[in-house]
Amino acid sequence: MILDGNHEKRCVYFLNNEAMNIILGFFSEQNFTEIGYFSRAFKTGALLLVFSGAIKPIFFSKLAGLPKNKKVLQLERIQRVWLTLTIIPFFFILYYSEPIIVTLFSNAFLPSVPIFQISIFGSFFYSFLMFHIGFYAGNGLPKYTVIIMGINLLLIIIGGAAIVPVFGALGLAYVYTFSILITLCCSQYTCHTRFGVSPKNIFFMSKNDVEYLLSNIRK
Repeated sequence: MILDGNHEKRCVYFLNNEAMNIILGFFSEQNFTEIGYFSRAFKTGALLLVFSGAIKPIFFSKLAGLPKNKKVLQLERIQRVWLTLTIIPFFFILYYSEPIIVTLFSNAFLPSVPIFQISIFGSFFYSFLMFHIGFYAGNGLPKYTVIIMGINLLLIIIGGAAIVPVFGALGLAYVYTFSILITLCCSQYTCHTRFGVSPKNIFFMSKNDVEYLLSNIRK
């Protein structure tokens, strides 16, 4: 199975939106209301993916032509940069989640706030997973993307079937967040054991990272 960028985007969109809406509609007794709350909360949190997608070309545009050690360095670098650039805005958005939801959708969607506060963690974790998917594509290994997405889908289906009938949309937000976290950990472990990506090198942005980012933005 060959995956190009468009196939990956369709796969990601389906697994993180349509599949969960189907699960919520199937298992929740208040499906229309719950889907509305979940959809607004999820799409708002998923804005993080838009920003992560915007910076990915800066690091991965020429990934396929790099030697293996340079590819590893690029994956470590983009995760460091992304973590540094987003951690403060992330907690700012989390703290002001209620006025954000009300401003965007009105007071009628206040029940979306706790769903948003949980699902935004999932979107944050997912932004890192998207970097891994780009890394796999740059190494000519689309099967890793299929495996990772398969794990995520399986966790969502199993977790959704167990949690959603009891806890509804909020339960699905927890399922989404923890499924993404588990999938990210599996992918990070794969990157470490298969390619030598060091987990300890993804946390603190260096001066060289800043210089690399600024030089490529100027281009």
